[in-house]
Amino acid sequence: MIDLVIVSLIHQDASMLYWMMENIRKYVHGNFVWVIHFNGSGDIDTSRLPEWVWLVPNPGYTQTYTPSIAYAIAKCISYAASKSVFRNVLTLSSGSAFFRHYDAPKTERVQFSTYDTLFNGNCLRHHNQPIPINMLGKCCQYLKHNGYEGTWQFEGFDQHTEIHAKLLKRGFKWICGSQWSGQLIPYIPAIQFAADMPSNGPSYVAEEVLLSTYSYNYASLRDLPIWNSEAIIKWGPEYLVQDVKTVEIYRYISHTFPGIGHVVCKIPDDPNHPVRVFLNAT
Repeated sequence: MIDLVIVSLIHQDASMLYWMMENIRKYVHGNFVWVIHFNGSGDIDTSRLPEWVWLVPNPGYTQTYTPSIAYAIAKCISYAASKSVFRNVLTLSSGSAFFRHYDAPKTERVQFSTYDTLFNGNCLRHHNQPIPINMLGKCCQYLKHNGYEGTWQFEGFDQHTEIHAKLLKRGFKWICGSQWSGQLIPYIPAIQFAADMPSNGPSYVAEEVLLSTYSYNYASLRDLPIWNSEAIIKWGPEYLVQDVKTVEIYRYISHTFPGIGHVVCKIPDDPNHPVRVFLNAT
């Protein structure tokens, strides 16, 4: 039994894999493995990889705003399940990084709610609010009727009839979206998602609706609490974290609010960027 499977998709060159490996080695503790869908440039020197790093064989092509990303995540989960049973999956994008000590949880945890209210007390993002399953195909209509601005990823989701049928077959009662990086998903909904995710479909960011939908229905059925995401994302002009002071502030806040996440998102891709250098050096 593995407590935690960390899943990452890496489309940059091999240096990103090595940087993330050192970041995880520095901050993550406990019984975990890191499963990687690598389709970037350059060869991976497998002799440099510790036993807790697992490369998914035969990675496929991925492109943002298509279901190929969600399908690659599903492939990582399926690969992990073929090798071991695990408690939870943590999704970690290559634009995310740990910034403080993290212990792999030893019990089931559902995490995906955002930290928006931490940065803006008047902010309530519609994609974290559950939508009744009878609104399948009409989520945009539901959001507009209830006064939410914008439809986020639900315009594409409304057209994804293949996945709609699978949600109905599982008896799900809710649809719920969230930013994908930083989610924590227990074994059962993770396996369900991996089994159901088709390789194609309409153009939208499927992983930002489906992962949390599977988690939310699982949590609702078992009356599990839903925690905030592990990834702290400050939406708006500051979305790309380019100043080490932001990381220092997050570390300071974590002493006051122990429940705050352990992952910062999004940081520049360059492994030599000051923020990435700071994270792995301090």
